[in-house]
Amino acid sequence: MYARRLGVEPVFYGPMMMWDTRPEYDRPAISKSSVEFDNPVNATLTAMLKANIAGFVFREQVSDSPNDEIAIGVDMQAARQCYAAYGGRTEEGFQRAVAEARQEIVDELRSLEFQKLVWETAKEFGQTVFPAPKLTSSGLKARRLSWAQI
Repeated sequence: MYARRLGVEPVFYGPMMMWDTRPEYDRPAISKSSVEFDNPVNATLTAMLKANIAGFVFREQVSDSPNDEIAIGVDMQAARQCYAAYGGRTEEGFQRAVAEARQEIVDELRSLEFQKLVWETAKEFGQTVFPAPKLTSSGLKARRLSWAQI
């Protein structure tokens, strides 16, 4: 959602297996889903950080199932790389910038209109990553025939 606000179209990914190269993990990991986007040229640091951390902030604020620590760590690593690309040098500065971005997200979530937009984007993400199987007449016929043979 924040990536779209920056003028870039996000790419949604479904489940995939990968190697988590972060030193504290250094093992295979399974990602249930993820979002990637190209970095726009004229975005502010705060806008980019919001795009990187919004997924886990949304889940922690509006759902009963917050992201797991590995997923949060991956998002924070992306945010850290973004911070460095914008010239950020210190851990203290990074934490301050992330806290500011997080607070802006939480403030925006107070708006019912914004919450609706978040849920619409989440629904689109779910439909893209986990599409419902399409029922066709031949599929229904095959089901009917298989049930008849039982």
